[in-house]
Amino acid sequence: MSQSNLLLALVFTLLTACSSIPINERVAVREEMKQDSEQSLKVFLASRPKLQDEFDESHGYFLGRISGAVLGVGAGTGRGILYDTEKNTQTYMDISRIDLGWGIGVGQSQLLVLFKTDEARENFREGDWFSGIGTTAAAGSTTDLNASATGVYDKDTTFYYLTETGVGVAATARVVSLSVNEDLTDTGASDISIPNKNFKITNPQTDGAPRKWEHELPFFAQNVIDKGYNLPLPYGIALVYAGVEQGFKMNSMDVGFNGGEKERFDFVDFKDASTKTHAFQLKADAWLFPFMNVFAMVGRVEGEAPLTVTLDGNGVLDYLNADCSSRPRPPSCALFEDENIEIPIEIPVDGTTYGFGTTLVGGWHNYFATLPISFTFTEMDGKEIEGYTLTIMPRAGRVFNLQGMGNLALFVGGSYLQADLTVVSSLSCETRDFECVGNEPFSLDFTLKQSNSDRWNMLVGGNWDLNKHWSWHAEYGGFIGTRDAFISSLSYRY
Repeated sequence: MSQSNLLLALVFTLLTACSSIPINERVAVREEMKQDSEQSLKVFLASRPKLQDEFDESHGYFLGRISGAVLGVGAGTGRGILYDTEKNTQTYMDISRIDLGWGIGVGQSQLLVLFKTDEARENFREGDWFSGIGTTAAAGSTTDLNASATGVYDKDTTFYYLTETGVGVAATARVVSLSVNEDLTDTGASDISIPNKNFKITNPQTDGAPRKWEHELPFFAQNVIDKGYNLPLPYGIALVYAGVEQGFKMNSMDVGFNGGEKERFDFVDFKDASTKTHAFQLKADAWLFPFMNVFAMVGRVEGEAPLTVTLDGNGVLDYLNADCSSRPRPPSCALFEDENIEIPIEIPVDGTTYGFGTTLVGGWHNYFATLPISFTFTEMDGKEIEGYTLTIMPRAGRVFNLQGMGNLALFVGGSYLQADLTVVSSLSCETRDFECVGNEPFSLDFTLKQSNSDRWNMLVGGNWDLNKHWSWHAEYGGFIGTRDAFISSLSYRY
């Protein structure tokens, strides 16, 4: 096997160690781990009688099982239980191991860690890397505790390895990483994407649950965890798609002819203004407080803003001081006299979007309410259009547990959108926006300020939490007014 293939296998092994455990399987997994730990402890103590005294004096211990392989570069993964003997609690943890050395081997090993102080135990619980030199010799099954598989992480922590099954011989430099398994340990991490209390789920951990929040954010998390609330994992990243079609009304317009100063004219009008856009955004968020999420977005938007320019021909002639009764008649009379000219144009809406916002949330039992507020600015590729949007989207709904398939939140709500656009463009017969008459040039420059026709809309949607980490969201708003919007996102929390 090539070195690159071994590295790929190592990465795959480490990633699979963090895979989520279905809710309906967690009770069985916990029970199996407890029984396995009890049996492992008996084997460790029987293999080294003097270990009993050190065990009795310890402030807690960790028992875990690791499976893996070594061939120059190797890796192993597993799970274990951290026991706090004073508080009589158990914390379920994931183990990842990397081996660098010589030899060949495939097998399983057991790990026992003893703590001389409470601080050492808590440091271990917070997740850390520790290293040591291990020699594994296995042929079938053994219950001999190899002295070379004993190490001291610090003066207050001692660990022991015990080969269980496998074949081969390996001498390696060994690095071990540990982290709390939040599927098996009730740390207060929620299975749904919103803070909640008394949410009904199947197979929760009820015995020996320390309920200690494992993350820096949100602020005051432990306070609300102690009151029985569960919180989503603090950080998230999402890929968001938004397709919006929106009617606009004109607020003001200034027009200039043939390069002249822009003014407001009664004989120039704009109608049928709208935008149709498709946007993809990358969104990063964090829970700043238990009730408040903050986020930032960046992405690309593509679309068009069609509108129709209407000219009252007689008004244009008056502005140009063209006397159509004179002889010879001015060339412009043939184009404008007694005519209402409609010029359809399409302005590209292509650019980079930047946004930020906050979401205020609350949940009780299986019900919840959210209030997302966001501000978005678009920097267009050209200078023809610029604008910003303010969005407020109050929602309320209910969460349904799907047993082994996660949780589904269905909601209804409203969508308030304030979008202000400034369109700066020009039309000219020389660029064939309309027909020229003779050799007489004619151009129209304009600045148009407009806003969306309907501020409020109604929406419905859902959010499917597959587990603590992955969720998919979709919503549609288009039941009232001139706005149609579809938004969907795929999110990962950590």
